[in-house]
Amino acid sequence: MSADPEPLIRQTAEGQWLLLAPSAPMVTADWFQRDHWAGTARELSDGGRAAPWLLQTELGALVWRHYRRGGLLGRWLDDRYLWNGLRRSRPWQEFVCLQRLQQAGMPVPPIIAAQVQRSGRWYRADLLTGWIEGSRSLASHLRSGSLPTAQWRALGALIARLHERGCEHADLNAHNILLDECGRFWLIDFDRARWRESSARGRSWGQANLARLQRSLSKLQLTPAADDWAALQQGYAGP
Repeated sequence: MSADPEPLIRQTAEGQWLLLAPSAPMVTADWFQRDHWAGTARELSDGGRAAPWLLQTELGALVWRHYRRGGLLGRWLDDRYLWNGLRRSRPWQEFVCLQRLQQAGMPVPPIIAAQVQRSGRWYRADLLTGWIEGSRSLASHLRSGSLPTAQWRALGALIARLHERGCEHADLNAHNILLDECGRFWLIDFDRARWRESSARGRSWGQANLARLQRSLSKLQLTPAADDWAALQQGYAGP
């Protein structure tokens, strides 16, 4: 495997860095300030833990996500993460992950930029990615109607492609799978994704990813019909 592409690094102040894709040298620290958008930023809420914002920029529509913790730690630390160096920070890892998946032809949003702000032992961070035009989450689609069996099979095949590349999504749920206007699936939110040395087809971590998605659908009271879930598993297993 070739070396991972690294983001361009721009230090904007002491303890503050921008990570930039080569296509986005014009991004500045101001882009991560809500006041900069003069009230044009729109919150995107689909029931997730920390709603991202939709920005209209000279690069087109972008999604701005502030990193926040979930679970019990989130109650105490909120958006603070322990500092272990820039290359071990959450945005650096997600940035490199998205670039690697893009190079592999996976349907993930284009990575644009990230910001890391260190304060002593802790840091806070933000991420900018491209907006998938006309997209809605799998959860949103299922709330308004069912999906054809063929689409469930296509979703299973897409997850298999991800796993065959050795990528384990840390939070594969119904909010992190999108459908665009053409009926194509996209995968988002690769925070804490893990890279495995080998394909997951038939391996426990791949099945655990599928089980996580199934639990997500059940929790949202969107459990698919038995035939639909069987179609997803068939797509995952391949021909």
